[in-house]
Amino acid sequence: MKAIVVSATSDIATEMCAHWKNKGWTLSGTYFSKGPNYTKLMGLMELFPCDLFSKDSIDEAAKLL
Repeated sequence: MKAIVVSATSDIATEMCAHWKNKGWTLSGTYFSKGPNYTKLMGLMELFPCDLFSKDSIDEAAKLL
């Protein structure tokens, strides 16, 4: 399975990503800032910056995903 996770570095999404990765999923996701959850996910999935309050940022993340 494959998934794109918006705001992957939120607490709940980080736990969901770890669970899905353990089940063999291929994951990509977005993040707003490089906090502790970003560090946890770095080796598990591709992460792309995205500010959900900015249309330009969303457009750029969509191109990368």
